[in-house]
This record gives sequence, C-alpha cells and structure tokens, in this order.
Amino acid sequence: MKNLLVPTDFSAESHHAFEVALQLARRLGSSVTLLHVLELPETAAFSIYGGLVGGTELPNSGSEMDDVLKDQLLQATKRRMYGLLDEAGRTAPNVTVHDMVLTDSTGPAILRAIETQHIDLVVIGAQTHSAIEHLLNNSNTEELVRLAPCPVLTVKYAVMEFAPRRILFPSDFTLESDQAVPGLRQVQA
Repeated sequence: MKNLLVPTDFSAESHHAFEVALQLARRLGSSVTLLHVLELPETAAFSIYGGLVGGTELPNSGSEMDDVLKDQLLQATKRRMYGLLDEAGRTAPNVTVHDMVLTDSTGPAILRAIETQHIDLVVIGAQTHSAIEHLLNNSNTEELVRLAPCPVLTVKYAVMEFAPRRILFPSDFTLESDQAVPGLRQVQA
C-alpha cells in the first residue's frame, strides 16, 4: 500500500481520517494524497493539483461576480489545505503528502482521483447517522465503499494510535470480493 487517498470536507471526521492515514503512511512508507472536492456549478470545470492550476480554463460563466466568488472559494480552500499540509509536516515529517482540489460531483471526483493517482487505499471520514437519516440519505462514504476499486477504510472518531487487531470484511463471494483480500492482508500486516 504505497498510495493512500484522504478525501476531506474539513469536518472533524475527515480530520480523524487524515490522522489515521498519516499513522498508516508512517508505518507503511506510503504517500498520502489529500483531496478536497468543490461542487461548483457545471460551468466551472477545472482542477488544481498541488497549488498549480491545470485542466481546462474557466469558461466565461457570465458574471464577474461569480468568477470572483469562485476565486475566493478556491483561495480559502487552498489555505485550509495548506494548513493540513503544515500539520502533516509537524506530526509526520517523513510522510509525503500531496494536495489535490477538484471541481466536480464528490463521488465521481473521488473515483477519478483513485484512478489517476493509482490509489491503493482510501481513508475517509464517516459521520454517524440515525436510522432515519440513513434511510433518507445516501452518503458519499457509503457510495465510495460500494464503488471504489480499492479498499476503503472509514473513520468516525479520533484514534490516538491506529493499531487494528481485527478487520471485518463483508463479502458477497464475488470475484471483486476475492480481489480485495490481498489489499486487506497488506493492511493487516
């Protein structure tokens, strides 16, 4: 497991996932990609990788005010990302952490990042939901667990020292389930 992905929405749960990913990366000699997805209107199709603007240019969306607000949102997002990168530098100085900001719908953006960054494990924060909320809402985390081509580790709470002793692996005995076992053995080791 050389490449870990941590999607962040800057919530407490995503921060807990980031801390767990740093602990794992330190033990495994892995790198971490910290991803934030901005869900902007469809007219804004661009991405920022590690502080560099890439992809397609912003189309003329019509309003200068819209462009100013998008720029301010991106600037604020990058400041928050740099704060997390600074934290990683202090708490896990030997771990390489890259930042990535994508604009898209959250689920497709995370799946695209898994593919393009050759991710071996996703570590994502999960919020606690009541039974009613669970029935009414399909969370990004639950969708990712179902669709990701790699193992997904969900983290709800702060973990001082991440040292799992047991792994629960629900299986439907399909070929896809069988393909996940080697990755789980790596996490277990």
